[in-house]
Amino acid sequence: MQLLTTEEVAVWLQVAPKTLRNWRSAGIGPTALKLHSVVRYDRADVQAWIGKTSKAAA
Repeated sequence: MQLLTTEEVAVWLQVAPKTLRNWRSAGIGPTALKLHSVVRYDRADVQAWIGKTSKAAA
């Protein structure tokens, strides 16, 4: 398991960290883990979320 910060995932997805936080709050982003007060994302979970939500460009 490789854990990533909100900022690292935001860079990967090319969105602002605030957008990622908003997605997490709305329940539409990749699954996040909360360890005490720290939010982290498992790289495999983010990759799976990308696969589920992405569409081929026409």
